[in-house]
Order: sequence, then C-alpha cells, then structure tokens
Amino acid sequence: MPKIILSVLFLINCFGGFGQIGNKIQRSSIFSDHIVLQQKIAVLVWKNAQPNSMVMTILTDFNGVTEANVDGKWMIRLTDMNTGGPFAMKIRDKDTITLKDVMIGEVWLASGQSNMEWQVGSGVGPNTAREVAHASI
Repeated sequence: MPKIILSVLFLINCFGGFGQIGNKIQRSSIFSDHIVLQQKIAVLVWKNAQPNSMVMTILTDFNGVTEANVDGKWMIRLTDMNTGGPFAMKIRDKDTITLKDVMIGEVWLASGQSNMEWQVGSGVGPNTAREVAHASI
C-alpha cells in the first residue's frame, strides 16, 4: 500500500497536481513558430497560466500585461501592427514561451469543393478547348 501511495504522489508531482499540467504558462495551440498574424487589427493571444499570476506578451514594440484569473485563464490583445517580421514573440509569467519566425501580414483562409483540383486540360469544363487555346503561360 505505501508503494501505491508513493507512486500516486510521484505522478501528481510530475504533472503538477490535478488540473493544469505543471502549472506552467501555456498558449493556445494555434500560436506556434512560423505563424502569420493579421496586420492592422487587434490580435488576441490566450490560454492558461498559474492562477492569479501576471502574464506578459512581448512582440516587436508591444508589451501586453494581464493577470490570469482564478482558473488560470488569460487573454492579451495585441495592438494593431504593421507588416513585418520575422519576429520572436515571448509569452511569460515565471516561465517563458518563445515563438520564432512570427510574421505580421495578410492572413487569408480559403476553402472550396473537390472539383477545384481539376486541371483545365482534363476536358471537364464546357469551354476547355477554347481556354487552353487562349491561355498565355
């Protein structure tokens, strides 16, 4: 029985207790190295940290500070930024996360149907022959 209790205590210690793993600063999974942030809008950065700890985000000339709530959730609004990069973005409380190769520019989301992968030369469209003949490459 003592071995089981010690094993459970060891695992709790390794994972920082019940709840947030290790109580270390965390960032949303959409924020990673090589990210492009939208220019000229206020971008939100968020996730978890030690409850009631001060969280700072540093990107270019911007320093944002907030306090994590009692559940450890935090959110910082980055000010409007102009195009540029690559930058390093740091998110810190007592620990630091550094994201590398952060760019600021235009972010476009695109989606479509499966037929978007068809090539003009496949003969599918009604004007394929004319499109191919008048194409300039």
